[in-house]
Amino acid sequence: MALSSALKELNNRYKQACHESGESPVALDFELPPGIDPLMQLKLRPGTLDGMIRMLAAMAGLECRREGARFVFEKPTGEGGETELKVSPDFLSRLASLAGREFPSGFGPKERLAALGLPLDPESRITFRASSSSLDLGAATAADQARVAGFVKALADEQPVQHKLQTKLIRISPGLDWEPEDHPVVDGVGVDLMLRKLAQMKGVDLISMPSVMARSGEEATVTIDRLSIGITSELLGFGEKIDATYVEREELPEASGGEVEPAERSRIELSGFTADAATRMKSQPNPDGSRTLLLVTPTAVDPTGRPFRRPR
Repeated sequence: MALSSALKELNNRYKQACHESGESPVALDFELPPGIDPLMQLKLRPGTLDGMIRMLAAMAGLECRREGARFVFEKPTGEGGETELKVSPDFLSRLASLAGREFPSGFGPKERLAALGLPLDPESRITFRASSSSLDLGAATAADQARVAGFVKALADEQPVQHKLQTKLIRISPGLDWEPEDHPVVDGVGVDLMLRKLAQMKGVDLISMPSVMARSGEEATVTIDRLSIGITSELLGFGEKIDATYVEREELPEASGGEVEPAERSRIELSGFTADAATRMKSQPNPDGSRTLLLVTPTAVDPTGRPFRRPR
């Protein structure tokens, strides 16, 4: 795929994300050097828009500067040479994570970067030093200098994001005259008010499932006795796109010996965009006249567990 085509595809994904999250997209403009539109082998990975654009520039061996909504790509000036680049201690494992596979033990940084779509000149050298968390780069060309330096910076700016997923279940007895408001997504204040109101009612049972951590796009599963829920959360705009499936199964008689899978008593499927740290909920009637209310709260966090701040 040519760089211009990759930028167009990225822009289309950005517009689609804005459409799904209810945001207004900014009209982006990309300026490439005359006659420069290199072909690249790459896979667009989750991340911030700015970070992915800069990653594309690095893969193309170009430098990139941002002027508001305009991204200007330029040929690198100067020559190659010897450079020391600071990287995170887990740099090599992050390359494996980006590739979605483990590399052979003999693969050094140069081979790993090539597998990610950053082939370097045969004369360029690159060594990872674990003792100093750095790369020793001997770039044979200015383009290789731009590729590696740009990639390292983009990777440093794109810290790994995880999702803290909190789930609550509310069981409402048959005949209880209560229905949640007709809003599938509520903020923290709205959830607290609703829970306080329900706590004052008889026939309401609240179950807080253990919170779990998962990478963006990976499914997390929580199981307690006959209750299980699988949740997938992905970064989307300034929130998360979540898909969750909750299943409660009937209790089997002891005589069954556990050899037969119990039938489903209740199933709730929940999907859609949720603002960061807000709660998406769905109410489901059960055959016995009771209702089950599922609440899922995704919060994007950085490697330290702090809330992730998205660049705007």
